Amino acid sequence: MQRRQFMASGFFGLVAAGLCLLATSPAQAASLSGPATTEPAWTPQPVSATQFVVLSDWKSEAVFDRETGLVWELNPGKDAVDWNGAQEHCLNLAAGGRKGWRIPSVHELASLVDPGVAAPGPTLRAGHPFTNVQSANYWGAAPNPQYAAPPWYVFFSNGRTKIADMKTGKARTWCVRTAEVEISEQH
Repeated sequence: MQRRQFMASGFFGLVAAGLCLLATSPAQAASLSGPATTEPAWTPQPVSATQFVVLSDWKSEAVFDRETGLVWELNPGKDAVDWNGAQEHCLNLAAGGRKGWRIPSVHELASLVDPGVAAPGPTLRAGHPFTNVQSANYWGAAPNPQYAAPPWYVFFSNGRTKIADMKTGKARTWCVRTAEVEISEQH
């Protein structure tokens, strides 16, 4: 008898939690703080004036991308370095007074490319807040980090991607991290 009561209360608890989630409006969900828990929207979206938010409480050194839920460094590295140097750069970065940066996957980095921008680029959407972005190649990690795979380049001169040459390759570094911001307080 006790087991049935426990199972029934567990079921009704799950139903109540689901109803609470359904009652939360998108505006309320966007203002919640903590790590991003939804999958990024990789499908092309219309360019919005509010897609990128410069995070003032991160010393204005980072940009939140509302489309993907990622935080990018505002001012990516201008020097071309090898793959190991790029990884070290991101691991040691303290942009916005925060650590925890990494090299983006090739998909994440390519999400910043606007394929409508012609060479010589940089192939970024109009109205972006980033500074010092070069019409050059940037490091992107393999699409699936579970498998040993070579890194990639994303070329911001023409928007293309290519598997990198790890022995002689050099590229610029643009670090990223997951969002842990409260967007409603940003200006």
